Amino acid sequence: MSLLTPLGLLALIGIFVLILIYLLKPNYQQKVVSSTFVWKLSLKYKKKRLPISRFRNILLLICQLLVIAACALLLTQPFIPSESNEHKIEKIIILDASASMLAESGNATRFERAVAEATELSEEVLSSADGIITVILAGETPAYVLERVGSTAAADVETALGALIEYGESACTYGTVDMDGAVDLAGNVLVQNPDAEIILYTDTEYIDKAGITVKKMTDAADWNAAVLGCSAEVIDRNFYTFKINVASYGRDTELKVVCEISGVNAEERTVSLEQNVYCNNDETVTVIFDEFNSDIAVYSYDTVHVYFDNVIDSFEYDDEFWLYGGKKEKLRIQYASSGINPFFGAAFMALRENLRPTWDIEIKEVTNGKPETSGFDFYMFEYDAIPSTMPTDGVVMFSSPQKALPTASGIVLKNIVPVKNAVIDRGNPHPFTEYLPLDNLGVNRYQSITVADGFEELLYLEGNPVFLVKNEEAVKIIAMLFGVDMSWTAVFVDFPMLMGNIFEYLFPATTDKYVYDIGESVLLKARGSSMTVSSDTLNEVYTEHMQSIKPTAPGSYNVRQPIMGNDAANVKVMTSNFFVKVPASESNIRAVEEGLKRLDRKTKSKPADIDIVLYFAIALVTLLFAERLLQSRDQF
Repeated sequence: MSLLTPLGLLALIGIFVLILIYLLKPNYQQKVVSSTFVWKLSLKYKKKRLPISRFRNILLLICQLLVIAACALLLTQPFIPSESNEHKIEKIIILDASASMLAESGNATRFERAVAEATELSEEVLSSADGIITVILAGETPAYVLERVGSTAAADVETALGALIEYGESACTYGTVDMDGAVDLAGNVLVQNPDAEIILYTDTEYIDKAGITVKKMTDAADWNAAVLGCSAEVIDRNFYTFKINVASYGRDTELKVVCEISGVNAEERTVSLEQNVYCNNDETVTVIFDEFNSDIAVYSYDTVHVYFDNVIDSFEYDDEFWLYGGKKEKLRIQYASSGINPFFGAAFMALRENLRPTWDIEIKEVTNGKPETSGFDFYMFEYDAIPSTMPTDGVVMFSSPQKALPTASGIVLKNIVPVKNAVIDRGNPHPFTEYLPLDNLGVNRYQSITVADGFEELLYLEGNPVFLVKNEEAVKIIAMLFGVDMSWTAVFVDFPMLMGNIFEYLFPATTDKYVYDIGESVLLKARGSSMTVSSDTLNEVYTEHMQSIKPTAPGSYNVRQPIMGNDAANVKVMTSNFFVKVPASESNIRAVEEGLKRLDRKTKSKPADIDIVLYFAIALVTLLFAERLLQSRDQF
């Protein structure tokens, strides 16, 4: 029970007044007076009721005392409060696990200091029997470490937070975090208790804290020199210009930027270039290396390694940068035909131009003489230019063959079938024929065949297969049983699209770029039967043609895949590399953000307090009635 007006208890002074009145009340004195028989008889009855009279007087005193107490309590307006969380101490702790929280000073990272403070706060809160703690790890995907645990689970809290310290770097992400998602998780707890306090341990300065208590984990000595990016461009010349973006956060200083270029101009040598640059006001500075400020002009390279000379800062994960892609893989194509078809020639030239960023395509045309069966990545045999044996490596394509194919191909030619304005039908779905509009693709004759197992039939004419593919680990064969010179295909975009699909599928770039941020997905496209991806933190083998991975640590990643030709003993290993870096936003260890997500703290409906004034009023009336009854009995 609680009292709305406790001063009403002063009315209890009336109890002492009543007792004082009883103490000062004059005693009964017996006196002899003349009387009649009636008086004597009355005295006789009174003496008989004397014991009952004493008991009644005691009851009367008790009733009067209770009347005074009831009046006093009525003045205090008593009530029974509803159950609520008002007296409970509840804290919601959010731990920022972004990459910048790995900045180190005093032999401890910001994240480690945040966990230590969160542990101390948890112990303080859970020292109370009503204390409740929630811990949220704000990572790439925010999650509860502990959700609304009380003092009985104090040991679990200590263990869970201790594990975060033990995991160290692995508890943090090397990229950005979903802080809005972490705040949303805190909002779920506020539904249970809107009065809970949200405390965020972070290194970011938020202009609008949105009602959240922000604990900064920064140190005045923190600073970071960062290589934010590096690019290689060819501008109006055949030589590379290297542009490197650097910055110094938290300290104005001069940095020596070193750019080591290996495999320069297809030679086994490394060139080291240096520049001093002054960085201030946390601003990004661009350093340029080209033939004008170095001793050598670079038109090809294997790798570019950028780093700082003699720099020891608080955040080591962006102190270097690796750039790849300066040396294209050579792709050799042999086009053998008894009569060179200008449509194929144009298609190969278009492919060389379109794939220039990825491949150095070399095209060899064979019109007279015997075509080669080794040393190429793609073989095109047309009309009568058919070898007697299958090539020992590479992809083989037969177009409108007019001569028996090698037995190892698994295809036997039968008859040439004339047709009139027939339209080709689609067979099994395949990347080769993806997005190909077949209403423009037609022929006026084709070659009928019998075919061995293992071929996919992609296009049909009059129910007969006219475009087949066999794509196995050791055998890759494409058979186009109609020629573009006897169709209206090539005058439209269909044929160039078909050839583009073939090369995109069989000779894909392993990655679409050479530099990724932590958190980005990397789509790997296999040319062989498997890919091995390795780095300082990863070593995985993938067997899918396309595999999406999301690297979780910065550094250089190497992709190796065996490329096997028709001869199982002839294996070529293709290697490629890409670099994963810390996002530039995380390199700024003194970042300032607009604000945190604001939560709508909806007050949870509570049961109404129980007013008990009415019950005391009823009790008072009852006591007054009893007291009056006892008083009336005294008259008889």
